[in-house]
Amino acid sequence: MSRDPVLRFTDSAGNGYVGLDVVDAENLAELLGVVLDVLCSLAHYENLADYLPARLDRITDELADHLCLVRHFLRPQEEQ
Repeated sequence: MSRDPVLRFTDSAGNGYVGLDVVDAENLAELLGVVLDVLCSLAHYENLADYLPARLDRITDELADHLCLVRHFLRPQEEQ
């Protein structure tokens, strides 16, 4: 990851945002994908379901949503 300061900004509605450079966003997408793959693998999922039965589906759904969002931002401009 880059050691440069991260761009932070607020929109007119008061929502705060943090900007990432493309390399950091690509690394984040790769990391989220690996974590999602591990969590969703059958052996790990069954073991985790014993400890987090009510939350595991929500956790994996939220992780998949975040990964989709990061991948969306990484798509070339002409595809969007």
